[in-house]
Amino acid sequence: MTPERYQLLKAHFYAVAERDAAGRRDYLSELSLQDRAEVEALLANADDETIEPPIAIAPEASSIGGMSIEREIGRGGMGVVYLARRDGEAVALKLIKRGLDTDAIVARFRREHRILSSLDHPNVARLLEGGTTVEGRPYFVMEYIDGRPLDDYCATKPVAERLAIFESVCRAVHYAHEQGVIHRDLKPGNVYVTEDGTPKLLDFGIAKLLDDSDATSMTTLTRTGQQLLTPAYASPEQITGDAITPASDIYSLGVILYELVTGKRPYASASTPQELARIIGARTPSRPSAVGIGVPRSLDAIVSTAMTPSPAGRYPTAGAMADDIRRALRGERLHAKVKTRVGAAVSIAAIVSMVAVAGWFALRPREVPVQPRPSAQSLAIVPFRTLGVAPNEFVAAGLTDTLATKLSAGSLAVRPLSSMLRYASRNADPADVAREQNVSSVIDGTIQQQGDRIRIAARLYDAARKRQVWSETFDGTASDIFGIEDRLTEKIAAQLLVGRSVSRSTTNVEAHNAYLKARYEFMHRTPASMRAATDDYERAIALDPNYGLAYAGLAIAYRSRSFYAVGDPRTAFAMSKEAAHRALRLDPTIPEANVALGFVEESEGNWLVGERLFQRAIQSDPQSAATHASHAFALA
Repeated sequence: MTPERYQLLKAHFYAVAERDAAGRRDYLSELSLQDRAEVEALLANADDETIEPPIAIAPEASSIGGMSIEREIGRGGMGVVYLARRDGEAVALKLIKRGLDTDAIVARFRREHRILSSLDHPNVARLLEGGTTVEGRPYFVMEYIDGRPLDDYCATKPVAERLAIFESVCRAVHYAHEQGVIHRDLKPGNVYVTEDGTPKLLDFGIAKLLDDSDATSMTTLTRTGQQLLTPAYASPEQITGDAITPASDIYSLGVILYELVTGKRPYASASTPQELARIIGARTPSRPSAVGIGVPRSLDAIVSTAMTPSPAGRYPTAGAMADDIRRALRGERLHAKVKTRVGAAVSIAAIVSMVAVAGWFALRPREVPVQPRPSAQSLAIVPFRTLGVAPNEFVAAGLTDTLATKLSAGSLAVRPLSSMLRYASRNADPADVAREQNVSSVIDGTIQQQGDRIRIAARLYDAARKRQVWSETFDGTASDIFGIEDRLTEKIAAQLLVGRSVSRSTTNVEAHNAYLKARYEFMHRTPASMRAATDDYERAIALDPNYGLAYAGLAIAYRSRSFYAVGDPRTAFAMSKEAAHRALRLDPTIPEANVALGFVEESEGNWLVGERLFQRAIQSDPQSAATHASHAFALA
């Protein structure tokens, strides 16, 4: 047996010996088949004097660094963690284990001290101080995290809340990478979540500095050949012993995300790195959306990108992965695509033989951009600009949204306001809008208010003829806003030769304005705007208790609150369901109410009921882009 092998088995032996029966089983399950057999043999032949009892802090050691030691709270690969008090504050004291005092491990422990001291992030456990005991054993003091492991905390949370927490984890990892630090052992047990939902990244004990000038120290730390990782979450290059980069952490994040949303790991457990390589090489994991209940298909692309076997095919940064998580929460288009692995003809034996050289690769789907022709009747309505003494901004956006709703009839496809808000802050050229939105016609205009008087000017641009084909000005009073909207709708519909709907659902101007403001707030898609939208919808309902559209909007807003971590998700879904039912009792054809109830039913596992509701919404308004987008998001 080589000295390096002896030190490795010695470390495992003491780590297992200090655990209870359940802890031993968990630890041994992570070892290779050979290491496990040898450690079990050592345990079987050891007598009581050979096995040291669990580390105990001697009475005189209770004054380490002026801190009082209360109890042991955890054990890691290098040290034991104690709950301690420093000036009355609860802290975590990490002390190196007995039996693990080789020069290499002591150097690694001190390295962890240096790494942690360079990190300052709200989602990374803070290093408070460090030092050495009178016996020469290094220790450091960290922020005490009163929480639960990531997987345990998220077990009962809705998918949206899990993703919001995971996004913060990704951004913490990205921050560490920017400081030149790779974690190398990311797993749910190394992320604790406090009761208020704040994740904290723990244990940089086996991290590697990207820019490390201490080459001698690095050699000392790596020459033992120990694989300092947790195989179930390790990247292929870690298993093969190849170069470790930030992409290695990104792969581990992909595994964590898979487990977080499905409750299962992507690959079966393995006893050796070679066996794990065989499993990874033999098959692609099932897509998360096919494994977990209520998992959107958008996560398939995120997971497959993060877990691409080749490091070059993964997200370029953990921050880029976090950005796609946020896009998924907002229902926006992702940057990631579901990746297809090639190389099926490579034999499993050949894959295993490539373990030492990282024989993994992926094929990005080739995309050829094609600009489709606009449909014969398609319309984009640019948010009306305000002139002079203008009304509140939401009135202009609300007018745009109202026109889109009323003109979505027959064969006319109208782009939703959410697609048009990008043009709100600039004087957009209608030709550019037509090209970018791929529509046959564009409406834009201005709105101006002076006292009680309102003037709206509108014009119609024809993309095929490349010119303006109609314009008109509409004057009226604020109390006659419904009449102005109806006249404007009728004129535009006449120009486009389509039917139109002028159903309003309310005659109360104040309620209508509150509804418009709620729609405007909702489009901003932030936690604050979701709260504001909910309040405004409820105000509209208070002003008109029979306002069906307001109930439908409220249902959508409450359902969306869970995606932005606003309030208790269970309460939000219950409120969404109640508001949707109320809207449908007032008018069974309101698309938004059917959409909201469809989302709620699908979240409760009632897929067929949810799908029927979405189909009912589409039948009520076949040209509504927002309805089709919501249906697509539910199917994703």
